[in-house]
Amino acid sequence: MATLLLVKINRIVNLIALIYGVVQICTIPPLPNVPRSVVGPAKFFTNWNVVIQIIFYSCCIYQDHFSKIKFDLRKQTKRGLFFHGIVFPAAFIVFTTFWSLMWFDRDLIFPKKLEKYLLPHVNHIIHTMILIGMLIEATFHYHPLPKAKTGLTVMYGILGLYLGWMIYLGVTYNVWVYPFINQMPNFLKPVFFSVMAVGGLILYKLGEKYHKLIWKNGNKTGKQKVSA
Repeated sequence: MATLLLVKINRIVNLIALIYGVVQICTIPPLPNVPRSVVGPAKFFTNWNVVIQIIFYSCCIYQDHFSKIKFDLRKQTKRGLFFHGIVFPAAFIVFTTFWSLMWFDRDLIFPKKLEKYLLPHVNHIIHTMILIGMLIEATFHYHPLPKAKTGLTVMYGILGLYLGWMIYLGVTYNVWVYPFINQMPNFLKPVFFSVMAVGGLILYKLGEKYHKLIWKNGNKTGKQKVSA
């Protein structure tokens, strides 16, 4: 019963925080000397991830509190694919990439001068809290694990869509989404994208192993099964 309550509270708190984050992001004023069309929130994968998580938590909360059907194997399977193929990997990728670059050289990803536009607590909502919420979800709620081929296909579909969008913005406006990409020679960009693709595979596999470790006996570890 305690884990069921924890999962429900985690979903509600994260949804409220993420909606607050979206409001703050959408009210950021135009950055100096950069056209608004280029700095729009939709160009960042971080914001794609925020929208993905809002959709996920909203569906879960609806299932928790308003749906008359509390368990449907087919829906559980689809939501398991959504969670393992999109939601969890996206959060893992955003968290790992952002904080790795911040540790290495913050000017590559989030120069200090931008803190007056994106406040530190909002930064932590969209770059830190997103993974903490997913780890609680993955640990205390059983989401059926899809076949690796299916899960990876879905994940790479989303990443490929974003890559196409990022290349479009770079070619059209000659401004790449993140400062460090803009500083790269053109011949290194395909190498970087290839490395990121391999990184996505590694993070997906880590998420898969974490799920199998926590739920090695299926849904028989004593944790509550609540809505997907």
